[in-house]
Amino acid sequence: MAREQLNGAAYSWHAFAERQDLAAALAGHVAGRLTNAIAERGTALLAVSGGTTPAKFFASLSN
Repeated sequence: MAREQLNGAAYSWHAFAERQDLAAALAGHVAGRLTNAIAERGTALLAVSGGTTPAKFFASLSN
């Protein structure tokens, strides 16, 4: 899928200079969604890939 296709109403393209910046932004977004889900429903679920792929994300999310 081309970047142009991802800039529609449902998608927004974000570029990050460093992987740590990406991880921090993603963690902030996910934390907000999880917090809202817990406030609304009392529970939230998060499914992620295994291995080391989400390691920086988890480190940022834990803060």
